[in-house]
Amino acid sequence: MVSNVKFPHYVKPDFSKRYMLILGYNEEIDFYVSPVVPNHIELNDEQIATLKYNTDAFGTDENDKGDQMFFSVESLDLQEDEDRITGLSKELFKQFRAEIAKKKQVK
Repeated sequence: MVSNVKFPHYVKPDFSKRYMLILGYNEEIDFYVSPVVPNHIELNDEQIATLKYNTDAFGTDENDKGDQMFFSVESLDLQEDEDRITGLSKELFKQFRAEIAKKKQVK
């Protein structure tokens, strides 16, 4: 049986755009993972940021007998006043780089 349930935090990238992903390194599994959701920032042609996240967090599966299973994950529903990323310019990346540099100095 192949599941058609989507990953709740997956956002399909547009490969013609630039992105910043917020990732953290997990030493236990030797892999980069998302420490926060949403973690996907898209820059448009004018270099303005948009916080991207998946609001489609449900799906159905059917087993070999025809039994259906319905899955739902609590949707991430950000209100406009909670999104402090969308609308920022490419200066956002400079701010992130500065904060990362500060963190590296502390180590």
